[in-house]
Amino acid sequence: LDLRFFPGRTELYLWLNKADRVITISKAVRNKVIGDRDIPTTLVYNGVAKASHFSKMQHKAMLPRNGRTITFLIIGMLHPSKNQALALKAFTIVAKEFSNAQLLIVGKGRRLYEKQLKNYCVRNNLTDQVTFAGYLSKPDEAYLQSDVVLMCSKEEAMGRVTVEAMAFGKPVIGYNNGATPELIAQGEDGFLFEKGEDQLASCMRYFLRHPEDIPVMGYRGFQKASKLFTEEKYVENMYQVFTEVMEVR
Repeated sequence: LDLRFFPGRTELYLWLNKADRVITISKAVRNKVIGDRDIPTTLVYNGVAKASHFSKMQHKAMLPRNGRTITFLIIGMLHPSKNQALALKAFTIVAKEFSNAQLLIVGKGRRLYEKQLKNYCVRNNLTDQVTFAGYLSKPDEAYLQSDVVLMCSKEEAMGRVTVEAMAFGKPVIGYNNGATPELIAQGEDGFLFEKGEDQLASCMRYFLRHPEDIPVMGYRGFQKASKLFTEEKYVENMYQVFTEVMEVR
């Protein structure tokens, strides 16, 4: 949401005002970019997986992963805006209480930031419980290896990772800002937090104390994603917008 527009906002709004319809990928983007301007808009969420994916995953989505270990996943570019540092601070709190907690960090990005994150793990004796997997060409593996997904970015325009997690039947703990609260139903398919590492740690602690709720909440998110975020639904919604605009013309 906190992006700079090229060649500038003046040029952006010039073209937005000329458009018959503007498509936004979230209510948050609509509010941030369009605001109270009289510009016709339609909300169309991105599709993250084919309907066939949900058919294949249907029988797996309700199954808990084997073993006592509870793995939290944060996936995406390693960058301060994605807030992996916050995830580590929260994990430090729960790791002292739960030896079966694990944190999987997937992605690559700024080398200095990655070095800072790894040094933090060394200083706080987390190297046995935190894994840096780097870039994965097939992120499906990371979702399948995890139990709960963290979305710590404060400025998600939609939150593809959040929806991908739901598509794999994983509950999500997300920062209560940007488009993330549009996707997560509090206490139903995940949790929202906004008060730093202590509140995030509290949400993580819930799943460590109630692992039986992980597949239940994950399946609710899976059902939501299968209805709203398939590639077929995206194409259907886009086609509807194009048809409406063409009919008006």
